[in-house]
Amino acid sequence: AGARNVGDTWHLPDGDEQVERDEKMKARDDDNPSKWANQGFQQWLFGWNAFTNEY
Repeated sequence: AGARNVGDTWHLPDGDEQVERDEKMKARDDDNPSKWANQGFQQWLFGWNAFTNEY
């Protein structure tokens, strides 16, 4: 399912759906379909502090 979601995000033909996706990708919030630009995902992925054992 994860790989399929990546394909759906990055490989859209030109058209309304692609334009909508491009607009969402400009956002720097949790609505961004790109996990690498999604702040919530970044916090989950990079936010763990191994020294304090918390986010």
